Amino acid sequence: MDTHELWKRLENTPDLPTMPSVAVRILELGEDPEVAPSQVIDAISCDPALAAKTLQAANSPLLSRAGRITRLSDAVMTLGVNGTLTIALSFALVRDCGKPTAQLDYPSFWRRAIVAASAARSIAYHERQRDLDTPMLAGLLQDIGMLALDAVLPQDYARLVHPTPDHETLRLTEAELLGLDHAAVGGWLLRRWGVPEHLCCAVAGSHGQGPEGEAPVGADAALLRTVTCSSRLADLWVGRDPETAAVQAAALASERLGWGGDEVAGFIETWSESVNELLRVHEARTIDPAEIASVLERARNVLVCRNLNLIQQASQECSRSQELEARKNSLEEQAERDPLTQLGNRRHLDRRLASLVAKANEADAPLTLALADIDHFKQVNDRYGHQRGDALLCEIASLLKAQVRAQDTIVRYGGEEFLLLLPGLSPREAGKLLERLRQAVAAHRHAPCPAEAAPVCTSISIGYAARPGQAGRAVTADALLEAADAALYRAKREGRDCIRCAPPRDPGAG
Repeated sequence: MDTHELWKRLENTPDLPTMPSVAVRILELGEDPEVAPSQVIDAISCDPALAAKTLQAANSPLLSRAGRITRLSDAVMTLGVNGTLTIALSFALVRDCGKPTAQLDYPSFWRRAIVAASAARSIAYHERQRDLDTPMLAGLLQDIGMLALDAVLPQDYARLVHPTPDHETLRLTEAELLGLDHAAVGGWLLRRWGVPEHLCCAVAGSHGQGPEGEAPVGADAALLRTVTCSSRLADLWVGRDPETAAVQAAALASERLGWGGDEVAGFIETWSESVNELLRVHEARTIDPAEIASVLERARNVLVCRNLNLIQQASQECSRSQELEARKNSLEEQAERDPLTQLGNRRHLDRRLASLVAKANEADAPLTLALADIDHFKQVNDRYGHQRGDALLCEIASLLKAQVRAQDTIVRYGGEEFLLLLPGLSPREAGKLLERLRQAVAAHRHAPCPAEAAPVCTSISIGYAARPGQAGRAVTADALLEAADAALYRAKREGRDCIRCAPPRDPGAG
């Protein structure tokens, strides 16, 4: 086949088959509401297709991670148990569940993948490498290109694979007839899926072709040596000539790892015990072709339940987030509200005043700041008590709030004093509004207790300062406050129950 045509087919690689025993295990985990992350990791780490797809999902740009994920444990933690199982069920079970075909020998392929993964991890442990998971994953994925080639060239690849006596002969035959081998295809496929580059390079160079000095850019030399040797060791369990495979593995371990003959023999003896047990566990779990339809139906039901569970979790998280946001807003509002009058407090004023002054200066728009003080309030407290004085404060606060506009701000500035911010009103319009406030308070009658023959009358004094629109000159919050305070003092001095205005001091004046 033309190599260009082959690459075009590979660009549309369909979903790759999953090991039947792993598929059934994923189904069992999907039905378990108490499944642990470690159980999911153990299941996925035995299947190349699922491992690659899990890595692809975890490294998706949608998750917006700064670093690349190279370990299955990190991928599962990123996706969550529910998310990982949903992905696994989608890729592994709602399809043909690895049913027997006349194409690639899937049982042998999966057996080799498990052995290679175990060998890579054991080599990394023997070499005292700190990270054991990445070599194991690279060993598991090193032959994933075979699944891709089998998927896009079912009949042609079957005729190419079956006559070959060993894995290295297969690779050479692929290179001769297709113009590329499954290692190169595997590295390209993983790169296309967004798997981290050093894993792609490890898979592409996993079969040790060419001098080690020609390793691809981005390759991890130690990882590449480990995976290359794991590939040869896998031939001991899957190849047709174990004796030749042992000699080749020993030679490669000597060349790449610097191991002597005794070290290689000791390693193989120790490793054989663990890999035999691993294979017994996985190969004991088989699936009868007649059961596939039943398994798929169960898988669809579990997938629907998992998806519904994900939706429910997302809804619950959204509700919790909204509740937390509402609680946060409520606490912030309480922190800026006077507990007695329910008006804004000084904290609210600081934020609001700075914002309104900045907007007025930027737009060259009018802004008025007024200070209102209840006249002779001390006498009310002295005569009727502080409880009645508080009641009067609340009544005055309600009167003022009822007279101002929605866009105006009114706060309790301290004691019996209130501060008003009136944006967008000219000094004359602001004066009229403040006069209505003064009249409303003067007309109000406060009954401090039922025994009083006559209700208490009170009044307010108001001083204000305005930034006129089109003034062409900025004003500061401090200048407005200072001018309004001076105007209030003047109103008090000139008899109370009146309004006085003072222009804000020019911030540019000396």
